[in-house]
Amino acid sequence: MLARYESGRLVDATDRGALFFGDVDATADEIAVSDDSIRTDFERILKDALQWEPTPPSSMRQMARHLAPLARNLKAEIKAAMKRPGSAMRSAKEAWTESLMEGATDDDFADGYAQAAVFAMLFARLDGAPTPLTLDSIKSTIKADHLLLFGVIETIMRTTTRDEVRNSLDGVVRYVSAVEPAALAEAGENPWHDFYEFFTAEYDPARRNDTGVYFTPKPVVDFQVAQIHEWLIANGFDDSFATPGVKVIDPATGSGTYLLAVIERTRRYLSSRGRPGIDDDPIYADRLAENLYGIEIGVGAYSIAQLRVARALADMKGTGDAPTVNVLLSDTLTNPWGEAQQKFFLPELAGEQEKANALKASTDVTVVLGNPPYDREEGAAEDNRRQHGGWVRHDHRTNQASGPADKPLLDDFRDRAVGRGNGKAVAKAIPNLYIYFWRWAIWKAFEQNESPAIVSFISPMGFLSGVGTEAMRAWIREQADSVVTYDLLGERRGERRTFNIFTDIKTATGVTTAARSAVPPEPSTLAPWHRVVVTGTPKERLSKLATWSATGIPELTVTEPGGLFDDVVPDVAGELRSHIPLSHIFPVHRKGVQAQRVWPYSETRALAEQRWARLADADPEQRPALLGENGSNKAADSKMGLLGVRLEPLSEIDQNAKPELIVESQYRPFDVHHLVADARVLGRPSRDMWTVHGSHQTYFVSRFVTEGASDGPVALVTPHIPDLDCSNGASGGGADVAPLYRSHDETTPNVNVSLLSALCSQYGATITATDVMMYCNGLLGTGAYSERFWAALAYCTPHVAFPEDRGTFDAIVEVGSYAAWLHSGETVGSDSERFELGEPPIKTEATADRQASGMPTTWTWDSAAGTIEVDRRIRITGVPEDVWEFLFLGKRPIESWLNYRKHNRAKGGRAKTTELDDLRPDWGPETSRDLVDLVVRVWKMKGLEVYARDLIDAVFSLPASLDFDEPAKAERAVIPNVSDQQSPLPL
Repeated sequence: MLARYESGRLVDATDRGALFFGDVDATADEIAVSDDSIRTDFERILKDALQWEPTPPSSMRQMARHLAPLARNLKAEIKAAMKRPGSAMRSAKEAWTESLMEGATDDDFADGYAQAAVFAMLFARLDGAPTPLTLDSIKSTIKADHLLLFGVIETIMRTTTRDEVRNSLDGVVRYVSAVEPAALAEAGENPWHDFYEFFTAEYDPARRNDTGVYFTPKPVVDFQVAQIHEWLIANGFDDSFATPGVKVIDPATGSGTYLLAVIERTRRYLSSRGRPGIDDDPIYADRLAENLYGIEIGVGAYSIAQLRVARALADMKGTGDAPTVNVLLSDTLTNPWGEAQQKFFLPELAGEQEKANALKASTDVTVVLGNPPYDREEGAAEDNRRQHGGWVRHDHRTNQASGPADKPLLDDFRDRAVGRGNGKAVAKAIPNLYIYFWRWAIWKAFEQNESPAIVSFISPMGFLSGVGTEAMRAWIREQADSVVTYDLLGERRGERRTFNIFTDIKTATGVTTAARSAVPPEPSTLAPWHRVVVTGTPKERLSKLATWSATGIPELTVTEPGGLFDDVVPDVAGELRSHIPLSHIFPVHRKGVQAQRVWPYSETRALAEQRWARLADADPEQRPALLGENGSNKAADSKMGLLGVRLEPLSEIDQNAKPELIVESQYRPFDVHHLVADARVLGRPSRDMWTVHGSHQTYFVSRFVTEGASDGPVALVTPHIPDLDCSNGASGGGADVAPLYRSHDETTPNVNVSLLSALCSQYGATITATDVMMYCNGLLGTGAYSERFWAALAYCTPHVAFPEDRGTFDAIVEVGSYAAWLHSGETVGSDSERFELGEPPIKTEATADRQASGMPTTWTWDSAAGTIEVDRRIRITGVPEDVWEFLFLGKRPIESWLNYRKHNRAKGGRAKTTELDDLRPDWGPETSRDLVDLVVRVWKMKGLEVYARDLIDAVFSLPASLDFDEPAKAERAVIPNVSDQQSPLPL
């Protein structure tokens, strides 16, 4: 078949069936073909392809949509050309990396070079180059204003280079020649407004996401600029951004949006002063040109930004001549004192590179603003990790920079947290591009000079809390004298999901602005840090920012600065955070078990044994696939067992071999599975939990380390070792499991000794570790706690208070014990007749055409009828809607339970699947009974909330003032059993 595509869309083909594919109205005569028609179609398609004349675009969005695939073709042809021996394009790449992009991969070069060539032609055409476009017409049009593009087009259109990419290059030339600038202008299209955003979305969205480049909504940009403008005026910079000496830098300038907003705001401010003939003087445009700097590493974005800023300043000046623009092609994070490279590619750009280094090294900067890229370290390619973070992260800062000369700047964001024992958290949190930019900005604005300065970035909210970024927050608090974060919400991965103002981002974002209005503060002086939550839909949030930008930003009340390493939380979380964190009550808390594969979890013990037997009985060469090998587990590995005995590799076991253990595991709230507990099949077994596991043990599961709990109970108690995702699967789990004992027996309770002593003194009686666990469960284990602290829990982990009187304490222990009885399926805790819950309305009915074998493929919930029906198994009636909607640690337990018992059961997003998952149990009467029991337990949990609500109010209205110490270091370690290696739960 011969086919012709335009911009990736099939427009003609000799196979008419392809053209009419999916068209239900197409007739047989339209689809039918003959030899003559094929010959005619072939000639027509070939002629159309050779004589193709593109349709002039009617909008910038349409132009971007059609130009992007042509640019992709050019990039692909450049990459292919470089693989040929003696390639002229390979020589161009070597010159490019020497001059502009040190360490650039072939893909980096092809990407930048293709974009530069496309923009060179497009700029020339929009600036009036005649058609058809030629090398001379392009060069003569763009040489004065676009040195880089001029160099690219001169190189790529040389005969030796052009021959290597002729096909794709001719397509670009032909399309751009069809662009009609006058027609776009008549249609009201601004040639460069949003064009680059349209283009990158079409050109390579995956690369854009990988590099963390997202375009900032204009209301956010205007809000940041308004914040800075108000600060400048308040600090005596009377002409705002046009005040002489007010250097402004956007270190990741993209297409120049922030610099354009600064120009626009300055023009509006000068005009508002009402002094015609003074405030419209062209000198203000010249001053802005001297003050504004942008640094951009992306060739396409750099070209667009340079053009847009130059034209905005020329328009402001109004004299026809554009001031010199300081948009520089460089990498902000590289060493400003590094040796200058010889510019083989384009000598004219040498001055620009030197200017960028001079700016970074010595120029005093008043304002740093922007939206730096977001990219975690694991997002960087292996061969590019050394470059990830550049001088800021890897290299000694030298004597010219402030601080220790033999350490990188980024160490200031790490060292104190590592020294406080938080090295693992630091290693996970700090390696991120936006954090490198924050470190650079604080150094540039606050540490290189002693004048007033301000930094404003929009970035993810993750650095505002957690021990991994505590040293970063401390450094910012010490360097600034005021900090404010406007939290724009947008977390789309946790239990509380809100829509993001950036449609492609799943992480909450916000604007953080740090300012220093006077001389550098003393090291002991900490800046207060406000966190203002901007609520509403994304449209409403952006509307609030736009209103504040226009009418003035609301003043903030003066607050205490807080502790050096404190999280940054809004005022709404203040009350809850004043109480006792769970980690001060239960010293040992660890992550739950993570199998990293599905099959070790089975609904029945018989199925768990069957799956293991299938693995052991398989030929050795089949076992890696059945296991579901990954980096943590390979069939050929010899592992230290969970019980302290070295295990032979799975590839060598005989068919009668047994696993270490098969135990019941708390897989999800209200859902117990049977786990093949063997170090050879568990990716991350959480070994401390197995050290203390046994028939004596009880586990308390809650959110020890991550905020954001949703409706419903925020804790559960179980005798079964919990899975990692039992507590907080949406955010990847955490160290959220606390055992009742931190030893293999009942000799060493896992409750803060100092707290137990304080409680005994408070109540004049012996208080046990079990009492404390059940008390905490009474507070957190029903939905009453999250109902009372709903707003605070968005920014705070659960905290506990104790009552002044023994009677209230005992009443809450009783609530917690009964809640544990319900959580665990009547295996821990105790039943209670004190709670008058009534008779559950839940009934069962048989279904038509009952089926006894296998697991169901579907189930249904009818909210109007209050009915759950499992396909040809059972119907449950009388289920209240609030029981079905009941949330427990972020999950609907009834829905979750049913999904894990379908024929094709629900699987974790990253869990490995193998043929062993295809082994499924039968749905028997026991399964139906378990489902009914689950629904009844949820119904009782809803009733128990009523009793817990008043008790919780009483505790937090008048909490006891307890004098106790944080757990000692020794209390945070488990005590291994050194007497023997016997299984605590034998097979």
